[in-house]
Amino acid sequence: MADDLSRLFERTARAAEASPDFLAAVFARYRDAECVDEADVARRLGVAADRLSELALCLRPRPVLFRQDVEAIAARFGIDAAALAGMIRHVDALDAFALPATPRMLTAARDAEDDRSPEDEP
Repeated sequence: MADDLSRLFERTARAAEASPDFLAAVFARYRDAECVDEADVARRLGVAADRLSELALCLRPRPVLFRQDVEAIAARFGIDAAALAGMIRHVDALDAFALPATPRMLTAARDAEDDRSPEDEP
């Protein structure tokens, strides 16, 4: 029975990776970015590997209640709240830089390039 439940959690967590609303998506993005496996993610969070799928099915912390939500999830699973928050913020930063450049960003890059003197050219 426990094996059936574990397999159900694993399959559901895999499906939840497609939705940014779940921690499963955070863990998948983190694995890809850091070239680590699920065991590494579990170790970094301080959760038993067989409980990572269950943890992955939690909703992402709400921005306005981020700290409280992270602490509640950490307490529920007995994990390090700072490690969980750090992993989520790391993925948030990766996603922010993966967004297309805005015209203002492009202008700033152009302005910086215009400031170079001819001596700076290779």
